Amino acid sequence: MSRERNLGRVALIAGCVVLLASCGGNEVARSAASATPAMATPSSSGAAASSLSPEASATVLGMSPELGIGLARSTKVCVENRSSVTPDVTFPRKDQQSGEGLLKFGATACASGKFILKGNMDVVVKIDVPAPNAPMEFGANNPDIGYPSAVLAQYGAGKCLSFSYAVGESHTWFDGLLMYVVEREPDAGGKVFRVTIENSKNPSVDGKPAKC
Repeated sequence: MSRERNLGRVALIAGCVVLLASCGGNEVARSAASATPAMATPSSSGAAASSLSPEASATVLGMSPELGIGLARSTKVCVENRSSVTPDVTFPRKDQQSGEGLLKFGATACASGKFILKGNMDVVVKIDVPAPNAPMEFGANNPDIGYPSAVLAQYGAGKCLSFSYAVGESHTWFDGLLMYVVEREPDAGGKVFRVTIENSKNPSVDGKPAKC
C-alpha cells in the first residue's frame, strides 16, 4: 500500500506541474519542480540542449524577436559643400552626428545610424538651401540582403536619384542651380555615402531650379 501511495503522490505532483491553477498556481508548481529530479535531454547532435528561450536565442543571433527581422547594419552619410551657397544641413534620423548646421564652403557634416524596421532609412539628411534653390532630402540604408541603397529627393516633392550602390559607384543630379553628387565610399565600420554639393555645370536659363 505504501508503494501505491508513493506512486499516487508522484502522479499528483506531475499533474500539478502541468495544470498550475488546479493545484495552487505557480507556488505549487515551483515546489513540485524542485522536488522532481532534473532530466537531461540530449540534442540530435549529442550535445546538451540549449537552455535559451526562443527570444534569448534570437537576441544572441543578432535578431529582433519582436520584429522577426535581422538588425540593420550601420550606415554613415557625409555631406560636403563645394558650392557658392551655404546650406543648412540637419539629420532628422541618426544615432550620432557631427557638423550639423550651416555648412560653409569646404565643410563637411556627417551622421551615422542603424534602423531596425525593414524598408526604412538608417540615416536621413535634410539640406536647406537659400531661395531660389530647392531644399533637398537624402536617405540611405543598409539592408540585410542586397546592396545598400540611397534616395535623393526634393523636399516634399519627387525623387531625383534612387539607386542601389556598389562601392565606388556614383550618380549625379543637377537642377540648373546646384549639382548633387552621391557616391558610395569604401566600407568603414559600416556602409558609407557622401553627398557633394556643387554649382551646376548646366546653369538654368530662367534662374529657377528644375523639378525632379
